Amino acid sequence: IECATTPRAWGRPWHAPNNPPVTQQNLLDAIADAADVPRRTARTEPGWLNFVRSMRTPVSREMRKIRFHFTDDFVVDDRATREELNCHPTDWATVVRITAEWYRSTLGANA
Repeated sequence: IECATTPRAWGRPWHAPNNPPVTQQNLLDAIADAADVPRRTARTEPGWLNFVRSMRTPVSREMRKIRFHFTDDFVVDDRATREELNCHPTDWATVVRITAEWYRSTLGANA
């Protein structure tokens, strides 16, 4: 919304502000704790399994091509958005709390 209402922001791409990185496991643990559900272990499919599967399955073959999305760092520089538009991310604690509230109100009774 800030980009749309700020003429100097028009005509260029902007990265949404990001929180400092956390591991997938740490984030899932925080959400599970806030939602008062048991923690689960996050797992990654081993590369060799994907390679073997990709020899027979076209979708797995495509996944092999983009595996770097899951194994390499994904760096986004949001400094311009923060500095020029004064936009900042919602902190992790708030994100987790809101996610847990949504879970309880939407899925909690049925989960």
